[in-house]
Amino acid sequence: PPITTGQMAVEYEARLREHFAAAGRPKHRLMMTIYLTPDTTAAMIVEAYALGIRVAKLYYKVTTNSEHGVTHWREAAVALAAMESVGRGRANDPMFLQVHAEALGPEHHGREAACVADMEALVQAYPNLCVAIEHVSTRDMLQFVARHRRVGASITLHHLLLTWDDDCVHDGCLDGHKFCAPVVKTEDDRKALLDAAFGRVHNLRGKVWLGLDFAPHAMEFKDGDWSWPPKDGKLPRMGVYSLDVAVPLLVQLFWARHGQRSWLDELMSFCSTSAKIWYRISGLYPEHVVVRREAWTVPEYYPDQHGVPVLRSFMAGKT
Repeated sequence: PPITTGQMAVEYEARLREHFAAAGRPKHRLMMTIYLTPDTTAAMIVEAYALGIRVAKLYYKVTTNSEHGVTHWREAAVALAAMESVGRGRANDPMFLQVHAEALGPEHHGREAACVADMEALVQAYPNLCVAIEHVSTRDMLQFVARHRRVGASITLHHLLLTWDDDCVHDGCLDGHKFCAPVVKTEDDRKALLDAAFGRVHNLRGKVWLGLDFAPHAMEFKDGDWSWPPKDGKLPRMGVYSLDVAVPLLVQLFWARHGQRSWLDELMSFCSTSAKIWYRISGLYPEHVVVRREAWTVPEYYPDQHGVPVLRSFMAGKT
């Protein structure tokens, strides 16, 4: 069920911490969020803020688990006004809105671009609200982000690597493991995302960061033959599982762009420091990632505790 109140988020965090402790990572930093619905009240926002929750997520009803969301941000206007109000005068401790910015109505490829006008209206209505566009996928939306001081965006790994025509559809068949929302777009959109991630766009420096948005959907919802255009509305679950390959692919991507000169600085800015500054997160996480230059072939699948195949990477079988 959606985590719609601060108290639910606190209880959820306690459950998550049990799992992290069992995995040997008791100090793993978590940023808890609440899910906005048309029924979210101002009092619920005030309570969440008092309990330490600093992020609320707004889903248009176009993606996985978005059925409790909205058809337009105005349905959550009461909550948005309360978020702006609770953060007023707290420049170093505001409340942040994260938006899955795809409008209802257009075909998959047009939903994000169609939502730019909605987002323009939102920031005009709440000029002091900090807004993050989650998993931005188009040049149009990046240009919107660049225009507004209080707007930032996350970019996924798969949107940096894939295009629709080259990677997702072959002979009328959709690759379920590369199907996500928003769908990956054109080579021009991918180039715009790469330029932003690499720090090439002055008005976007420090305003975009890595958001893996990795989605561990079971193979039964992703494998198989999926027609495109879809028949009878049947589509795989939306989301790309990329957590297993994220670090090596990001290193390859940034090394290829920058060479030895500054690849690590740019990678750290995109993967770590930009988001930390945006979300006013202090302190350092006391662990390191060690990267070795050696070949690794991604497993064809990952099994559950009984050895049954349950999860497949979008790079399964690749070296």
